[in-house]
Amino acid sequence: MSSNRVSGLPKKKSVLWEYVIGCLCNLCLINDERLKLFIVKEGGVKFLMNYWDSVSNVRGLEVAVELVRCLVSCHPIAEVIVSSGFWDGLCWI
Repeated sequence: MSSNRVSGLPKKKSVLWEYVIGCLCNLCLINDERLKLFIVKEGGVKFLMNYWDSVSNVRGLEVAVELVRCLVSCHPIAEVIVSSGFWDGLCWI
């Protein structure tokens, strides 16, 4: 994940970011808690938040919703997502 994630994701690269999130989601399906914790430790929640804010159509959020679902199966990650305020943006789903 590059340093420009802080300023948001470039619109032109939204398809690329969708593939990245899809790959992370596939890794999470392995059900390895250490891997899920590593993804979050390396900025996965911030990355998801930036992606979520940059997507212009709801269909593009499907892969992000799936990754959130996979990540929150780990209790400490669920706490991070709730405490980060990301959950507030998800409540409309």
